Amino acid sequence: MTPIKMTKILAAAAATATAAASPAAMAQDAAAAQQQAQEAAPVSDKEVKKFVKAEKKINAIIQEWTPKVQSAESQEQAQEMQQTAQTEMIAAIEKQGLSVQRYNAIAQQAQKDPQLAQRLQQEA
Repeated sequence: MTPIKMTKILAAAAATATAAASPAAMAQDAAAAQQQAQEAAPVSDKEVKKFVKAEKKINAIIQEWTPKVQSAESQEQAQEMQQTAQTEMIAAIEKQGLSVQRYNAIAQQAQKDPQLAQRLQQEA
C-alpha cells in the first residue's frame, strides 16, 4: 500500500483519536500545531525502520478487515468493524514507538520528499 493511501486511512484514525481525546477546539489547534512541527522534523534512520514495520502491520490489518467490512450485514456492523481495524492500526503504530501523528507526518513527508520515499522503500 502506498504512503498516500495509508495517510488517508490513518488521517481518519488520527482525527478520530484526536477528537475523542480532546473535544475542545483549543486542544485540536494544539494538536494541529504539533503535527506541523512533526512534519518539518527530519526523519531518523530509526524512525524509518519503525515506520516500515508499522506499515507492514497496517497492510496486514487492512487485508484482514477489508473483506470483513465489505461483507458486513449492516452499515452499523461495518462501522464497528472499521473502528476495530482503526484501533488495531493505531496500536500497531504505537507498538513501534511512533505516535499516529508522527506516522502520518512521515507518510506525508515521503510524498513530498523523494529521498525519504526511497529510504522507506529500501528499508521495506
